[in-house]
Amino acid sequence: MIGRNAEAVTTGTSSFLRTVTIAGNRVSSPKPPGRKSNAEIGRDRTYLTPAEVDKLVATAKKRGRYGQRDALAILMAYRHGLRVSELVALRWS
Repeated sequence: MIGRNAEAVTTGTSSFLRTVTIAGNRVSSPKPPGRKSNAEIGRDRTYLTPAEVDKLVATAKKRGRYGQRDALAILMAYRHGLRVSELVALRWS
């Protein structure tokens, strides 16, 4: 816990605690626990291959009442690079 003498220093408009000044010495906040970089995990890519997307689409078509809709959502998100929030904000016009 940070003592009463500590002052939070923010960067830019972010209010997240980045560094702390204790008795005039600046101390960086440590890396959050539990989060490892992709290199530490051994992951060399961060995207889906076309074959993996095809498997997702095929599985979505087979499952549930709205399989066609779900498959289309997966395919559109992949092809157009949509985030989930952008995908669910789509409306017919």
